[in-house]
Amino acid sequence: MNKFARPIAALAVVMTPALAIGEGAMEVDADGNGVLSFDEVRAVWPDITPEVFAVMDSDADGVLTDEEVEAAQDAGMLQLSE
Repeated sequence: MNKFARPIAALAVVMTPALAIGEGAMEVDADGNGVLSFDEVRAVWPDITPEVFAVMDSDADGVLTDEEVEAAQDAGMLQLSE
Protein backbone atom coordinates (compact mmCIF):
# COMPACT_ATOMS: atom_id res chain seq x y z
CA MET A 1 0.00 0.00 0.00
CA ASN A 2 1.26 3.45 -0.86
CA LYS A 3 2.67 5.16 2.25
CA PHE A 4 0.34 8.12 1.63
CA ALA A 5 -2.87 6.13 1.10
CA ARG A 6 -3.78 5.72 4.78
CA PRO A 7 -3.15 9.35 5.79
CA ILE A 8 -5.06 10.60 2.75
CA ALA A 9 -8.01 8.31 3.49
CA ALA A 10 -8.04 9.41 7.14
CA LEU A 11 -7.90 13.05 6.11
CA ALA A 12 -10.81 12.57 3.71
CA VAL A 13 -12.96 11.11 6.49
CA VAL A 14 -12.03 13.85 8.95
CA MET A 15 -12.53 16.68 6.49
CA THR A 16 -15.92 15.62 5.10
CA PRO A 17 -17.96 18.04 7.29
CA ALA A 18 -15.53 20.87 6.57
CA LEU A 19 -15.69 20.29 2.84
CA ALA A 20 -19.47 20.25 2.93
CA ILE A 21 -19.53 23.56 4.75
CA GLY A 22 -16.86 25.05 2.52
CA GLU A 23 -19.05 24.28 -0.48
CA GLY A 24 -21.96 26.38 0.81
CA ALA A 25 -23.03 24.00 3.57
CA MET A 26 -24.78 21.81 1.00
CA GLU A 27 -24.35 18.57 2.97
CA VAL A 28 -25.20 20.01 6.40
CA ASP A 29 -27.78 22.57 5.28
CA ALA A 30 -30.81 20.25 5.24
CA ASP A 31 -33.33 22.90 4.16
CA GLY A 32 -31.03 24.47 1.57
CA ASN A 33 -31.38 28.04 2.86
CA GLY A 34 -27.61 28.71 2.87
CA VAL A 35 -27.20 28.90 6.66
CA LEU A 36 -27.12 26.33 9.46
CA SER A 37 -29.74 26.14 12.16
CA PHE A 38 -29.08 24.69 15.59
CA ASP A 39 -30.81 21.43 14.56
CA GLU A 40 -28.68 21.15 11.41
CA VAL A 41 -25.50 21.68 13.43
CA ARG A 42 -26.61 19.12 16.02
CA ALA A 43 -27.20 16.56 13.26
CA VAL A 44 -23.46 16.65 12.49
CA TRP A 45 -22.06 17.67 15.89
CA PRO A 46 -24.50 16.19 18.48
CA ASP A 47 -22.51 17.47 21.46
CA ILE A 48 -23.10 21.15 20.60
CA THR A 49 -25.25 22.79 23.24
CA PRO A 50 -27.52 25.80 22.72
CA GLU A 51 -25.01 27.86 24.72
CA VAL A 52 -22.10 26.89 22.48
CA PHE A 53 -24.22 27.51 19.39
CA ALA A 54 -25.02 31.00 20.70
CA VAL A 55 -21.30 31.73 21.07
CA MET A 56 -20.63 30.53 17.50
CA ASP A 57 -23.54 32.66 16.23
CA SER A 58 -21.57 35.90 16.37
CA ASP A 59 -24.34 38.08 14.95
CA ALA A 60 -27.02 36.44 17.15
CA ASP A 61 -29.41 35.85 14.25
CA GLY A 62 -30.10 32.24 15.24
CA VAL A 63 -28.22 30.63 12.34
CA LEU A 64 -24.59 30.06 11.35
CA THR A 65 -23.15 31.36 8.11
CA ASP A 66 -20.18 29.71 6.39
CA GLU A 67 -17.96 32.37 7.98
CA GLU A 68 -19.29 31.66 11.49
CA VAL A 69 -18.79 27.91 10.99
CA GLU A 70 -15.25 28.48 9.77
CA ALA A 71 -14.51 30.71 12.77
CA ALA A 72 -15.95 28.07 15.12
CA GLN A 73 -13.76 25.41 13.50
CA ASP A 74 -10.69 27.64 13.79
CA ALA A 75 -11.52 28.23 17.47
CA GLY A 76 -11.86 24.49 18.08
CA MET A 77 -15.56 24.68 18.86
CA LEU A 78 -16.49 22.23 16.08
CA GLN A 79 -14.30 19.16 16.23
CA LEU A 80 -13.90 17.65 12.78
CA SER A 81 -12.43 14.39 14.02
CA GLU A 82 -15.69 13.12 15.51
